[in-house]
Amino acid sequence: EGHALTWTLKLPEAGRYQLVVRYSCPNGAQRSIRINDQDLGSFYFFGTGGFGDLESDWDHFYCVRNAQPIILELPAGEHRIHMVNEDGKGNNLDYIALIKK
Repeated sequence: EGHALTWTLKLPEAGRYQLVVRYSCPNGAQRSIRINDQDLGSFYFFGTGGFGDLESDWDHFYCVRNAQPIILELPAGEHRIHMVNEDGKGNNLDYIALIKK
């Protein structure tokens, strides 16, 4: 609990982006996410059935709030994505990306 990771991604152009994470975790996990200095909130990554040994263990997480996608207006250049483990439960990350909308 409290373990944190930060990634730096470089966007080639300004635009509207949504955060997506390909992950696996057996029983679900709670994470808070921040991009640059903007707190996106706390999110639940639903259990996928395993830690990624099987292809079926993997799923995609999209940042949404109130059933609506969180779309970020971001300039070109580097952006920091910060994720904190809020419940001490493990999960594996395959990739994290900002997808242009």
